[in-house]
Amino acid sequence: MAITMRKRHAEADVYRPLMESRQEIRLLRIHASLSFKSPIKCDLIQTPLDHALDFQALSYVWGNKVDKSSISVLGTDFPVTRNPFEALIRLRQKTRTLIIWIDAAKGVLVWLGEKIGNSDLAFRLIRTWAKYALDNRPDTLVQLYKHTEFEPYVFDYRAWDAAKELFERDWWFRVWVYQEFVLAQEATFVYGPDRISWLALRHAMQAWTYVQSPTVTGYFTIAYRHLVENCRFEVARQFISDREKMVAAHIGTNPHLLALPWLVDNLRFLRSTDPRDKVYALLGVADTENLVIDIDYSKSVHEVYAKYIWAVAQKDHCLNVLAQAGLARDGRSSDLRLPSWVPDLRTACLATTKLQQAEHWPSGCETAKYDLSADLSTLTISGSTFDSIQELEQELHSGPNTDLRVWRDLAFKSGLKTHPAGIPLHQAFFRTII
Repeated sequence: MAITMRKRHAEADVYRPLMESRQEIRLLRIHASLSFKSPIKCDLIQTPLDHALDFQALSYVWGNKVDKSSISVLGTDFPVTRNPFEALIRLRQKTRTLIIWIDAAKGVLVWLGEKIGNSDLAFRLIRTWAKYALDNRPDTLVQLYKHTEFEPYVFDYRAWDAAKELFERDWWFRVWVYQEFVLAQEATFVYGPDRISWLALRHAMQAWTYVQSPTVTGYFTIAYRHLVENCRFEVARQFISDREKMVAAHIGTNPHLLALPWLVDNLRFLRSTDPRDKVYALLGVADTENLVIDIDYSKSVHEVYAKYIWAVAQKDHCLNVLAQAGLARDGRSSDLRLPSWVPDLRTACLATTKLQQAEHWPSGCETAKYDLSADLSTLTISGSTFDSIQELEQELHSGPNTDLRVWRDLAFKSGLKTHPAGIPLHQAFFRTII
């Protein structure tokens, strides 16, 4: 997220408009200080992107909007929230200036927050596991198990609790930081006074995943495996994995992984203050070829979501995207009052991903025919009636413990021997349940 400096009359000379013709960007130059507690003094530099000084980017979340501090830019005070303020304090150099672009750059500094309790143990744990997992071979991790007395942090519950707290930090759950991380050529995590490369985290998580696999189950006790499982690093693992997928997509190994619908569906858990950013914040990392979506914050959430679904349907020439709406919504009620055909992109999608992976369709090569009303409220679809509801029974919950006899009794309740399609009822039932 970017530090926003709103113009006041006293700030006019500091905050000048950017020249689009020169592709100008703003860089923040932080003055050096030997004292950790001294005020933060900065300059604001405007420079063409292709002639910019060496700089790094800062990725962070706002934090509490009420708790604010001030930084000085060319002698003018600007209010910033506590979280980025603490980041600038930590990153400020003692003897030389630091230049940062608080949006995107070759190198990104990910600010996870100030040190709390034993939080320093988290990075120590990651480094230890990464050291033993560089080649990701079974014998390497077995050696780690056999030499735990020399590596006291490997299964120290305090270190694992600290790691769990690390992966629960707000940064991991904000949609805007996603593109800052996955698109950066280099990324460094900053946690209080400590730093660690994203590659170290990648190697450590590879090892943790391996510990949970049957291959080495015999070497690690249930208690040890429980420490790993309880760490809840799934979101961080997806960030790392998606970063690698983005690289593969850019070099052409797997170009489909950048599709906007894929990103929107798989990143529902990321939060945004503005619901429209569930779409807009992902456009910078998505393949939007043949997908017409304009960023326009004058549009309502209803318009943005409806036009997104419409654009995906138009591009794919099918209505698979509608599987995310209606009964596919999770149980939470939506306060957006969206049309029934428009999914709430803030909530989890319950529709199976197998629908998107299917290779055969009942419609064959025929494309869907549909039309959208001018006010985006009604989607009219052309189709065929293949059956009608004759009777409603109690809800049947499908799951591993479902008794198929209950389904069978319901299917044969009518007493019919032949299905309307002309096949035996037993055969129709069999085709249905598989």
